[in-house]
Amino acid sequence: MSLFSRKVIIFYIIVGTLSALASFGVISYWYESIMSHHIERLSEIVHIHKSNIETIHQQQVKRHNKDMKEALDASLRLLKNSFIDTRQYGFTNDFFIVTKKNGKYDYLYRNINGVPNTAIEPFGKLGEGDPVAIAYDGESGSTTYIASDGRIYLAAYNFINLEHSRVAVVARVPYKEIAGLKVAAIASVAILSLLVFIGGSLAFYYLSRVNLRELNKAHKDLEIFGDIMNSAREHISYIGLDRRFVVVNNMYAETFRIPKSKLKGMHLKDFHGDIRYREEIDSRLTKCFKGDMVKFQLWIDERESGKICLDVKYVPHFEAGEVVGIVVTASNITELEKAKQQLLDRTQQLQALALDLEDKVKQETNKRIQHEQLFFEQKKFADMGQMINAIAHQWRQPLNSLGLYIQYVIDSVKDESVTEEILA
Repeated sequence: MSLFSRKVIIFYIIVGTLSALASFGVISYWYESIMSHHIERLSEIVHIHKSNIETIHQQQVKRHNKDMKEALDASLRLLKNSFIDTRQYGFTNDFFIVTKKNGKYDYLYRNINGVPNTAIEPFGKLGEGDPVAIAYDGESGSTTYIASDGRIYLAAYNFINLEHSRVAVVARVPYKEIAGLKVAAIASVAILSLLVFIGGSLAFYYLSRVNLRELNKAHKDLEIFGDIMNSAREHISYIGLDRRFVVVNNMYAETFRIPKSKLKGMHLKDFHGDIRYREEIDSRLTKCFKGDMVKFQLWIDERESGKICLDVKYVPHFEAGEVVGIVVTASNITELEKAKQQLLDRTQQLQALALDLEDKVKQETNKRIQHEQLFFEQKKFADMGQMINAIAHQWRQPLNSLGLYIQYVIDSVKDESVTEEILA
């Protein structure tokens, strides 16, 4: 569905909702006003009748020399002429005066639908919450009650103390007159809301028909995207603001041996465990939800496959400038990391071997230096010996000649062939 279609639908929903709320608000205000108007008018009628009764009764008491019964009878006869025509208030009402004698209520005066009656007659059975009983107990006000005939009335009531007796004054109007107006207003609102709803539905149907091809294309594109996502050899998922998986591809189920249906809706804390979530996941999620892309490597113990290393990337998903989720991609780089570790181990071994070889070279070099020094000393001594031999050879011939001569002299002396004088 196009953005325009969504906006139109949202517009109709908002307009319909606001129209219904506004209509109900107006009806509620109007209905409360009508109720207040009726209660005010009924209370005014009761107040005027009460004042008239009290005035007439006082006059008749003086006239009949305080004969209460004669005064009351005369008051009731005159009350017929003091009846207020309520048509000026826009409705008709019932009005009656009731007294209580020997535990029973009797009409002293009544005016039903504009017809007065001053005959004293039994009031009959009181309805639930009847204002007659409330007024006779010395209270005044207004109420809604169910009369003995089963009808609902809105009534105003008051009481009058006439010397040794008390009477209840009540004015009432059938509640259905008010309720009928309310029902009519509610029906109008319902019709208006229905029309708005029908208009919105027709607009939705029209726009849906117009964009059906676009919807089908979008559906096909979504299916293609789902196929691509599930066929990918990377782990792809979408995380909502509540840090739960919304969508996962097939690689999650294959790697972690957890069904996709169980992964959807699972919290990352339950997926990773408390320790790993607290130490490695939580802070990175918080950073990504603030709008930053996050990259890191994560080692996970998988029961069947052993330890696996994932190259994880968190990419924030924005809508209307706000981060609404995170797209997660995770590549399995376990073999690469193992190869790196093997290369690192080999490098360390070669470094150790190089250090050992260097030590051996140093040792051999030191030995050679020592041998060369020894050879140099030996050569020096040999040269000295040769030089001494040469010197000795140079001295040996003269010394031999001298020795022979000395021996000759000695032998000559012994033979006495040479005298000391000759030698001297």
